[in-house]
Amino acid sequence: MKKRNYTLTTALTAALCCLICLLNGCTRDNDIDIPQTSINTIGATTVQPGETITLTGANMHLISKVYFGDATTIDIKTPQAERDHQSLTVYVPTEVFEETKVVPLAVLYNSVHRLVVCEELTVYIAPVIPTTSTTLSGEVKPGDIITITGTDLGIIKALQANGESITIDNKKATEITFKAPEVDTDTEFTIILVYDNSLGNDQKLVVPGKFTVKEVVPGGSVTSETQEVETGKDITIEGTNLNVVKAVRLTKAGGASSDITITNPEATGFTFKAPEVEEDTEFTVTLIYGKSDKESASIGTVKVKKATVVLSYYHWENVTLGAPATECALFDASAGHTITPCDLFDNQANVDFAMDATTTAAARLLNPANINDNFMKAQICGESTLFSDGKDYSTVRTSLKTQFKLLSSGNTTENALIQKVLNGEITDIKEDIGSINPTTNTPTVAENNVLVFKNTSKNKMGIIWIKSVTLGEKKELNTISMNVYYEK
Repeated sequence: MKKRNYTLTTALTAALCCLICLLNGCTRDNDIDIPQTSINTIGATTVQPGETITLTGANMHLISKVYFGDATTIDIKTPQAERDHQSLTVYVPTEVFEETKVVPLAVLYNSVHRLVVCEELTVYIAPVIPTTSTTLSGEVKPGDIITITGTDLGIIKALQANGESITIDNKKATEITFKAPEVDTDTEFTIILVYDNSLGNDQKLVVPGKFTVKEVVPGGSVTSETQEVETGKDITIEGTNLNVVKAVRLTKAGGASSDITITNPEATGFTFKAPEVEEDTEFTVTLIYGKSDKESASIGTVKVKKATVVLSYYHWENVTLGAPATECALFDASAGHTITPCDLFDNQANVDFAMDATTTAAARLLNPANINDNFMKAQICGESTLFSDGKDYSTVRTSLKTQFKLLSSGNTTENALIQKVLNGEITDIKEDIGSINPTTNTPTVAENNVLVFKNTSKNKMGIIWIKSVTLGEKKELNTISMNVYYEK
């Protein structure tokens, strides 16, 4: 008879019992009761920022967040163990809602469950309505400062006096200031403040009372010290009630006039700049004032003199420069005149350039270093030539250096300078010359040529405009007429 395996049977039976027990245990764990939050009441469905709102219900301590719409979240920071189980009170957020809005109110509990408490919670923003504690009265002059006090005046956007807009000088929550308007006659004014709020635009607040602006006639005179001035200098008016002046009218003999606006004048005086004039001009001075620009009687006269223009360069016009046999073959560009043969020895260092003529060139300019013996033989002082008078002219012949550049109208840069010269528009020698570089020692010149030159010994630059070339009985007597610009 075969023997049974009782050991295996016993083991399988034990394992099956354990599995049944394990399954029964898991079923009991899934039946654990997790607390849920429920809300029964809400304190109000219309609230204002900064107010509190109270929710009541069960398990309120499980709430961790409160949502006012999608954009604003309030975190509950009180430790859970210290929270009330039946109610929760929170503040409605401030500085979030700029106008009245309807938003859903919801809470988050157990960190994952969202519960909508109220689909339509109205967050009400009360309209800002300014008030005034001022009652207007009395008499003022145009330009006097008037102050209105009150609350919420910062939202005022405009101010009307008898229906006409006037400028607000200063504005803050408790105070507004403005200047009394101009008038042509004594005038009584009512003031209206205009503002916008949540109730609509262009709301109006009438300030209690009225005030009267008295007409003021300015009077004064031109001070004796400024009755004769150059263009651009100060002219001073002194007198009374000058703060109402809007402009000064200057009238020339013959009736032509111009107005100069005056800004914020003082009651006792103000200054303004003398206008530009082409020649010395005398003006009659009157004052413009009042709402309709009244003109006062004459308060005096002022003579405006043409301003003295100080140039940064010398400008010599219609200079005659001659060939070696003339008395004017050497030129001093700083002094604006030629140097005679008898004066050359004592003025060698002043020579900027010279002129000569050849069989092929009626006129050419000379670098002083290019003055040759023939030039000196043609220069005569008394009975002697400079070549044979026994004096040392090495300074002018060896120590000085001036080079030239004959400008071409075909070159854009050079032509621009030519046009400035021809039109009298030179303003600054070096800036106008720019990058043009003189490198020629003896340029031949003709009528209407324009040249740039540089005296490297003095490190100064200049411009020459050849106005004409005149032929003499012989080439040594030829001359040119020229205008010269030279740095100071």
